[in-house]
Amino acid sequence: MAKESRLPHVDLLVEKLRKIIKSFAKKLAKTEKRLDGSLAYIIQLEEENKRLESLVTIDGLTGVSNRRFFDQESKREFRESLRRNEPLSIVMIDIDYFKKYNDLYGHQKGDEALENVAMALKDTLHRPADSLSRYGGEEFVFILANTDEAGAQVMAERARLAIEKLEIPHSNSDASEILTLSLGVATLRDKEQSLPALMSEADENLYKAKKCGRNRVCCD
Repeated sequence: MAKESRLPHVDLLVEKLRKIIKSFAKKLAKTEKRLDGSLAYIIQLEEENKRLESLVTIDGLTGVSNRRFFDQESKREFRESLRRNEPLSIVMIDIDYFKKYNDLYGHQKGDEALENVAMALKDTLHRPADSLSRYGGEEFVFILANTDEAGAQVMAERARLAIEKLEIPHSNSDASEILTLSLGVATLRDKEQSLPALMSEADENLYKAKKCGRNRVCCD
């Protein structure tokens, strides 16, 4: 009899527990829904931030990376090259007599030429670690990770030939009847060399290419 008298109390307790669990489940479902919404919002924000970051590092005219990207990426690659004890090469690229091109054909044609050159240069890069940036005006620059001087020369010559193959007329050029490039190559040789020194060397070799008649690759 004592056992039977306790059964109603057990039933009430079970029912109460069911209600508590049901209420908790509803609250949990609402919380999960809010969390899902918050997570979706966070993901959306991250994607938007990536999109905006991409916009501020992309050149508006040519669609390749801009000077801001180059400044960030060159520092990062320089640190990584030192850490891994790997070579790093910079190739400075200049379109020969581009001011004369603009003067003769107009700025609209000049913009079209810049776009075509940028796309052709980008197509010469096949490794994810390599990058092309518009350095300013008619100047572009390659960052070639884990690439020694010989490899960088090959890449630079490939780029020069790629622009020749476009056969963009330039009757106002003193170097050729078509649009051409001058390129200066510099390679990180030891840990004592700084990034500004590497950039300066690439720039000096670009100047050497121009001084020697343009439409060529120069390095040390």
